[in-house]
Amino acid sequence: MGESIRRLPDSELEVMQALWQADHPLLRSELDEGPGKKNGWAPQVLVTMLTRLEKKGFVCHNKEGRGYRYEALISRDEYLASESESLVERLYGGQPAGFIAALQRGKGLSAKDIQELEAILQKAKEDLE
Repeated sequence: MGESIRRLPDSELEVMQALWQADHPLLRSELDEGPGKKNGWAPQVLVTMLTRLEKKGFVCHNKEGRGYRYEALISRDEYLASESESLVERLYGGQPAGFIAALQRGKGLSAKDIQELEAILQKAKEDLE
């Protein structure tokens, strides 16, 4: 993977999740009604989080009327790939097999999980060839 993407605190990740789920940039008032209302955040708390996310390069805003629309600059897939790589590196010494083994030892993998993993591994193998 190229440039590393910073890990987000859970509260900022919730804001990003709302932006990723939307099919358009969101007004701050829409975010107030989504994660803001769900978590009981005061409007200023949400503004602070959006400012932090903007400084980190995760979002941008555009003026619309008397408010702003916020848009994700980093996709959910980009963030998840970076977080997954970081997790495997930190906890399993960069060995994905260790991560899969831990999943099996923990809750266990269903037959469907194993099928999905096999398909992913087959695609990865084809991409290498």
